[in-house]
Amino acid sequence: MNLLHIITVSVSFFIFALLVHFIFCRYTNQNNFLAKGFLFGAIITTMLIIYLNLTDGLNIIAPYILFTLWAFYLSIIVNLTNSVTLKMLKNLYQSPEGSLDKNYLSQAFNEEDGFRNRIAMLEKNKLIIYRNNELIVTKKGVWLMKIITHIKYVFSIE
Repeated sequence: MNLLHIITVSVSFFIFALLVHFIFCRYTNQNNFLAKGFLFGAIITTMLIIYLNLTDGLNIIAPYILFTLWAFYLSIIVNLTNSVTLKMLKNLYQSPEGSLDKNYLSQAFNEEDGFRNRIAMLEKNKLIIYRNNELIVTKKGVWLMKIITHIKYVFSIE
């Protein structure tokens, strides 16, 4: 089995797993998303190992590629949906007029969350602007939140 075939089989199983995972997430509750995701990754990797044993002979590279892709995928989804900084941006995004009083956000996201550093990061990345003692979500921030909202919707994540 050549390397191109190994990569093709691994990526094909990964794409199949993504499609099944989308459907699974839409029709089940969102509790234990990460645990379910890793369990599903282990199942699809086992299916790949069985497939390889029945067809081309077992090799360690294909399951390694598949499970690495799966772990990377899960980490991106979890980090996008659990980021405190993105939750702050979401509060601004969902507020009327796309702005909130800075003191309100400061109370909602205390110093332990690194409020000042996160606000500075949001400003630096032009996701919000600070004007007249209010934080205002920018068009770039709205765009980012729309993408994240769609990702969360696809996976039924609150």
